[in-house]
Amino acid sequence: EHVTNLIVQEGGNLPQKQCGAWSSLKSMVPQSLDSFRTWDDTLKIAETAALPAETLMESPEACEEDQDKRMQVLSPQECRGMDFTCFESRLINPKINSDLVQRVILLEQAVYNWSLSTDQTTRSNFVNALEGLKPSSVRRPGVKETRIHRRAIIGAATTYEILAARFQEGSNEENVVLFSPYVAGEVEGVTSIGVLVWAVAPDSEASLYKTLVSNTEFMRHKVKLDDRFLAHKELVLELGKDMHLLDLHSTSIWTTSTMNLYVFNVDDGDLDRIHDPGFSAKQRIVYSEEQVNKAIFRLSQAEAKENEGILASERLDMSSLISGGAGTGKTLLMIKKVSKEDPSRRVLVVSRLPRLVNIIKTAVEEKRDSGGDNLSFTTYDDLLQVSLT
Repeated sequence: EHVTNLIVQEGGNLPQKQCGAWSSLKSMVPQSLDSFRTWDDTLKIAETAALPAETLMESPEACEEDQDKRMQVLSPQECRGMDFTCFESRLINPKINSDLVQRVILLEQAVYNWSLSTDQTTRSNFVNALEGLKPSSVRRPGVKETRIHRRAIIGAATTYEILAARFQEGSNEENVVLFSPYVAGEVEGVTSIGVLVWAVAPDSEASLYKTLVSNTEFMRHKVKLDDRFLAHKELVLELGKDMHLLDLHSTSIWTTSTMNLYVFNVDDGDLDRIHDPGFSAKQRIVYSEEQVNKAIFRLSQAEAKENEGILASERLDMSSLISGGAGTGKTLLMIKKVSKEDPSRRVLVVSRLPRLVNIIKTAVEEKRDSGGDNLSFTTYDDLLQVSLT
């Protein structure tokens, strides 16, 4: 308030959005001792981050036995004293406008592949565990609040929590889902809130994955971007619209790759359709890359009319030859042709290059209203991993 008055007194003015930002700052919860990091804590994180992921994965029990690496198991008393629900429960103002705020779950690629290959019962338990993270007011009837089994704080300068919840109680394989609540940067007036699922693993390996997340977070280049986030409580991951996360198997900032995340809009029922043959999850693409992709595939009216003419003149009993220079839309035209020949059949588009798959998928997603719901996209490497699983 004093800062605002000083700006006005000196002849300045505050646009309405900035006034709102000041109000949000005043309502933020101060950092607690729970999330505070000393220099010694930061040094330990740096030393652990120097260990290659392969070394840690060779002996996951070592992470469980190491006090600094262990993901602490919560006692019943600790669980009762904390609210672990996510989505709008993590915002300062839990009342949201569904037109401006989306509830979205992000699945790491290995988790998405696991969900496609596991049995129906296990998949249903997994989906219910994620559903149970919603506030009771919007949770599906009959689904209980998810109980948190382990908890850890990730990060040094900025921190967020990683939680582990069991979802196969009574089974011989006691797997846990490891996740973090997040809020995304605003894109064209719309923002996302939800949870990011890092891994599904045996409980005995929870500390290993917590350590891998901590290591990659330390290595990640934390450049300050022009992002606007909804005012939120502490220990929530701020996922900028142009922010990449690192693959958990990264060994250094120079030899790493970005983490592939798949988007599930909870309000649209994407989780319930996760194994539906007609459903294909969209891969998360950072905002700047999505803008470039749109520019690459933006057709002029003349080009669009020419493509329609090519498709209209096609005969299903004959082969086709599509020729043209790089970036002229040959691949998109071919995909459109094949997908429309028999809409009841599924079409898989496979490429060697992950970036090309992302670009093509984005372009097709932009034109969903004109067909293409029977399409799935992947790379040769990902297809091989699913086959081996």
